[in-house]
Amino acid sequence: PAGFQDLVASYQNLFVSFDPRLTSHSAITAAVRELATHLAPPQPSRLFQIGVVYGDNAGPDVQAIADVCGMTAAQVIEAHAATQWVIRFVASPIGAPLMDGSQLPVSVPRLATPRAKVEPGSVAVSGKQCVIYNAPSPGGWQILGRTPSLMFDLANPPHVLYRAGDRLQCIPISPAEWDTWAVPPRLVAP
Repeated sequence: PAGFQDLVASYQNLFVSFDPRLTSHSAITAAVRELATHLAPPQPSRLFQIGVVYGDNAGPDVQAIADVCGMTAAQVIEAHAATQWVIRFVASPIGAPLMDGSQLPVSVPRLATPRAKVEPGSVAVSGKQCVIYNAPSPGGWQILGRTPSLMFDLANPPHVLYRAGDRLQCIPISPAEWDTWAVPPRLVAP
């Protein structure tokens, strides 16, 4: 409508900016409500599983996370793996799932000094969120582990199997199981 300027979406809200010289709040609200009646119904959430090697070199920040949460490292890993993380955004770089749903008792702080390079497949937390780095990149989130799962496949469309609203669960694996899980995320349930 006349006066409309921009939309900014978040996990649960939509910010609509408009020029009040050209339209009113009630006119924009009515236009958004009308447009919402034409939206397709949400797609059903699917559950994907990936293997994750937790701790040691794969997850250098597990003990620091445990200290912040007042838990043992084993309890942090158990809580993280028990969570069906909800994918809120398929973000950058290249299809990184940005998820929420943490069962940790506190918000996990970012690193005071971000890493210059985080390895692909690194599973990290910050606040009450989780991300999987799909490409070498800088990052300030605390790393719990690393997955061998192929989260992005340029050679085979669809390049990313998951979408916003899907769920992802991390299955603790040993380093010896790495090659078994070096596949795309496993679809478990529609």
